[in-house]
Amino acid sequence: MKPPFPSLTEAYHSTSYDAISPTRHELSVAHKTIVVTGGGRGLGPEIARAYAAAGASHVVLLGRTQATLSQTAEKIEKEFSSVSVTTHTADVADEAAVGKAAEKVGKWDVLILNAGVLAEPRSVAESDPTDWWRVFETNVKGAMVTTRAFLPLRNNDASLIALNANLITVPESSPFAMGASAYNCSKLAQLKLLQYVSVENPDLFVVSAHPGAVDTDMLRSSGLGDKIDPAMFDDVSLSAHFLLWLASKEARFLKGKFVCANWDVEELKGKARLIETTSILEASIHGFPYGSAMDAMLAQTEGGK
Repeated sequence: MKPPFPSLTEAYHSTSYDAISPTRHELSVAHKTIVVTGGGRGLGPEIARAYAAAGASHVVLLGRTQATLSQTAEKIEKEFSSVSVTTHTADVADEAAVGKAAEKVGKWDVLILNAGVLAEPRSVAESDPTDWWRVFETNVKGAMVTTRAFLPLRNNDASLIALNANLITVPESSPFAMGASAYNCSKLAQLKLLQYVSVENPDLFVVSAHPGAVDTDMLRSSGLGDKIDPAMFDDVSLSAHFLLWLASKEARFLKGKFVCANWDVEELKGKARLIETTSILEASIHGFPYGSAMDAMLAQTEGGK
């Protein structure tokens, strides 16, 4: 399909496809422990299910509501009898609760930062500061608290996958982005945070990913879902299976980067050298490190003196 949003690949997916299928041997997570925050609702249950389908031995679900966590755990264990699922009730911004959960979980192989908050769109002038900052509490502080608590317990060759948002790539004047300052600012800050984690922990694979436009309760309750044509929504299987692919060896060239689940993984692999050797897909000022275009502009200015 033709990309409705900025895309690094010509092929743009809205549903899962063979290259990211949990049935691929190359994507197996056999004998591994997977931790999913926000595991009881939204994308969380389907992400957990994808890893269970790929052979995970232990899936850990973190969330604020025990009832939804238990429901997800029961469904996964019923469908995949060889998978052990444990749940921990914790707000990701609660340092004590997350720390306690991390101690109980122990060693892990894949940590997925899925918990997030999306506020109702409002201009900055119309926003309530408390509500605006609450988004940062979950999306930024929550990511930092959870990462900090789990980092010391990672196994060798572990992966940290953080869900981000394609909205950070579109202009503030776009109909999709207008009024979303709390969410967009928090997601851009989260992206920068995870770039620090990547640099500070060379042995850890870190990547930030937009999971696609999925019709979730969070999106609907925020009001942003009403701005999206129903035909533009992506199937949740695309999100879950792409996030599974990110934990594979095939995706290692994306360390420290931002990527979109809609982008074709085969095309992405073909751009591996570009992605690994430049600042593309990183949070920075447009144009940095100010190459030939800036040099030409400066030369023209100096020539006009």
